[in-house]
Amino acid sequence: MYRFLVVCVLAFLVCEGQAKDQIYETFGADLIRYHFQREAEGLKIRVLGAGVDGPDQIVFVAFHANGDSGSYLIPPTLKQTGSATWLPFAADTLIIANASNGKSAPLIYQWDKNEWRPLAAKNDLVSIASAPAQLTLHIPNKLLGTSAQIPLAIYLKDLRTDGGRGRFYGAEDQSAVSGIGERVIHHYLIMESGKIGTQFLRAGRLMPNAEKIRIYQMSLHIIDGEKNFLETYEKTWDELQARGFTHIWLTNVPPPEAWADTFRSLADRLHSRKMKMLVSFDASQEGVDRALHTWQKLGADGFGVRVSLTASPEEWRQFITQARKRDPQAYFILENANDIPSEAITAWLDAGFDALHDLTAQQTVKAIYEKEASANDRDPKSRRPLVEDHTLQSMDPTLWAVPDERLYHAVAPLLFGLSRGPVMLVQNQDAESAVEQRDFYHRLLSILNQPAFREGDFYPLNPDNRENPNYGRIDNGESGRWLYSYLRYDPTTQQRFLVIVNLHPRETLHDLRVRLTRPVMQFLGWDDIAGSKIVPIMVRDTLGDMPAESANIQSTPAEMDVPGLPLKELPPLSAAYYELTHPTRLPTRNP
Repeated sequence: MYRFLVVCVLAFLVCEGQAKDQIYETFGADLIRYHFQREAEGLKIRVLGAGVDGPDQIVFVAFHANGDSGSYLIPPTLKQTGSATWLPFAADTLIIANASNGKSAPLIYQWDKNEWRPLAAKNDLVSIASAPAQLTLHIPNKLLGTSAQIPLAIYLKDLRTDGGRGRFYGAEDQSAVSGIGERVIHHYLIMESGKIGTQFLRAGRLMPNAEKIRIYQMSLHIIDGEKNFLETYEKTWDELQARGFTHIWLTNVPPPEAWADTFRSLADRLHSRKMKMLVSFDASQEGVDRALHTWQKLGADGFGVRVSLTASPEEWRQFITQARKRDPQAYFILENANDIPSEAITAWLDAGFDALHDLTAQQTVKAIYEKEASANDRDPKSRRPLVEDHTLQSMDPTLWAVPDERLYHAVAPLLFGLSRGPVMLVQNQDAESAVEQRDFYHRLLSILNQPAFREGDFYPLNPDNRENPNYGRIDNGESGRWLYSYLRYDPTTQQRFLVIVNLHPRETLHDLRVRLTRPVMQFLGWDDIAGSKIVPIMVRDTLGDMPAESANIQSTPAEMDVPGLPLKELPPLSAAYYELTHPTRLPTRNP
């Protein structure tokens, strides 16, 4: 019950339940409708939508009842689960139900000793019924437990597709993208019982305080090792708060016992500014839980953990569980994630780490800049949404032995907008003496806190533009060699952004065209205007670094498809964050 309690203090919690009749109704993804009703005997869930009563349509209900621990992962190894699904909280109970098969009762799994086990009791605890285009489940109180707050995640799968691995769709979370392969759910419901009845609250895992996590990392060595630095750095804390940072990560920290009063005072000063204190933590000592507890008593809100490879994810699951009993919002970053084999990363995420500090993306961009790779290499053949959303994107100045400060104006916007995950600036990389640099990062961090970057989905545009001769091709070379672009879209707020970056150190890219094909328009939720020659699309640079002719553009869906969105010029080592909008009231559709 440790992790989901975070949502009680999140600013974006929305109560949409009706306490009087204890009913909650909402639309999920793919126009699937959900109806929840709290009854004396338990919880009644109706799932309504075309095809949900089909023979291969499976409904999954995951929740956290009374256990201390749970799992974020619904693995493909369980019966009828298909490919992996990642949850936004650690669940300890899973129901897998198929209403069309009356011969077998729903499957019930519970988390026990670090694995999912079939429930030993009779599986007829849960009843399911079907009617045309709807399913109804009854979950008894015996399974729901006695907790006042129960987090719920619900989704469907069509197991006829992808060789039996299934197609994920219709999640209660509208932003959960349908499709085959690994899927990630970011938002969920909390069923909260109180004296006035039951209400349903919306919550999310990755957004403490409803903000994108923006970290400023600084070394205590740079603060000169004096315990009286607090007064000296009062203006620094004020400035970092004003610039939009949510967390201060302290590295090279001494033993906490020696500086107990100093760290406690620093935590108080940061907390008064609504910022969090993170500290680097060497996880290969004995007494990990005791050391974590000591730091937490001094006010530490989270840890950058250098995990020895001799420490197992199962051990860290217990350490993190205990830390979150003391502080449900405790934040854990795995520092040396790039040293861990990729196939083992999911085990660390399932242990409860919130973020992975992996320099792979930065190293790829560095290779592009140094002419060792192409921007087209940025897109992996098979994306892993969970890992991307948990990767801490940062810029390590030791990797960039170049004097050109413009470099950060291109690389930081490219990396920081890639996913929902946290971002980090390292002290001294932001040219503290330069007001212009500080202003640039302030503008960038503010935009990153917009819904499209905080909660939206990602779509790479280089693959669609490889054959486009006007996509940054220089001297008849490769399209997309120096140019990288992608989209971010949040279906809840309907916010859309195009990010486009020129990584060439000297060449301005002229007369660009960025193709947004019909599949792209579908991703953006603009199926109804795809191909239109008369619907105006407004494109506005929000970062503020584009020349006048490239700062504000008007186009149409037809032009954006072929020959592509026109962009007059993109200077070397520059980036644009274009917001895409169109009028609410649309003109008549073309025949």
